[in-house]
Amino acid sequence: MSAYTVFIPFIAIVLVVVGYYLGHMFRDTTHSMIPFNEPLSYILLAISLAPLFVEAYFPQLAFVDPFDPEVLAVFLGFWVGYIIGYMQNKVDLLYVGVHNIIELEQDVHPIVRYTNKQGQSCWQPQGFKEICKTVFFGVHNPLQLSGNVYRTRHVSIKSIVIKLQADAVDVAGLEINESEKVVFRIFGHEVKMKVEGRKYQPAPNCADAPYDWYLNAMKYEDLFTEYAELQVQAAEAKAAIQGAQIKGGASVLNALALRNPSNIAMDALGDDFETFIKNRNMKKNVRRATSEQQNGPMEVAND
Repeated sequence: MSAYTVFIPFIAIVLVVVGYYLGHMFRDTTHSMIPFNEPLSYILLAISLAPLFVEAYFPQLAFVDPFDPEVLAVFLGFWVGYIIGYMQNKVDLLYVGVHNIIELEQDVHPIVRYTNKQGQSCWQPQGFKEICKTVFFGVHNPLQLSGNVYRTRHVSIKSIVIKLQADAVDVAGLEINESEKVVFRIFGHEVKMKVEGRKYQPAPNCADAPYDWYLNAMKYEDLFTEYAELQVQAAEAKAAIQGAQIKGGASVLNALALRNPSNIAMDALGDDFETFIKNRNMKKNVRRATSEQQNGPMEVAND
């Protein structure tokens, strides 16, 4: 038994552990939902298959036999550890339900959140190209999603074959802000890449519960309808008052022009004359009472 054969179990155990920590670290770096949707796994796979390439094209440089069962066992153990470590490092996966109240639509999609080295909240697009931009060029897409927005709605979609379920966070809208970042310069020219920032608008206060959202929305709609009706009534009343004022003024001017006072003018004139007579009689009575109080004793003495 050779020393190589003795160390095979030890090497296998070490490579399983190494594969586990590499898978854990690579997923934390790429923020990929599934393996082999990012470049680091493919680079690692290319390194693992390098002995086959060397054996096929440069046999004189081969240091191991890639078809040796013990080598294959070590290779398989490494990748089992890699996949286990990759899958156990869970990404911060969040389903977001964006409601379009006007169009009566709801778009539910997953996003992977993470915090970059600068402490900025970001989200990772799951395209291979987008992950390469993040890993190799440091392109981070900012994310604004308030920590208070955690009212979720259970979404279930059933078909003949599969059933999809998700607890989606309810938001009222999505705002996308695109910009460019200079990743490197070559021959005096700047190479820029697109950065897509997302801002999710929190659900309104009437969305405290799944059914309250729609019930309160109906109440608000009824209030706005009643308010519109009151505005119409107020406009009609204002128009009626203005019409009466114009009509009354025209009647007075017409009466003055014809020198034939109308009933309204005569009634107003009669009221003013009656008030004048009452005030005059009141003044005469006050003067008489005052005179009698002053001359009363003299008239008794004369009698």
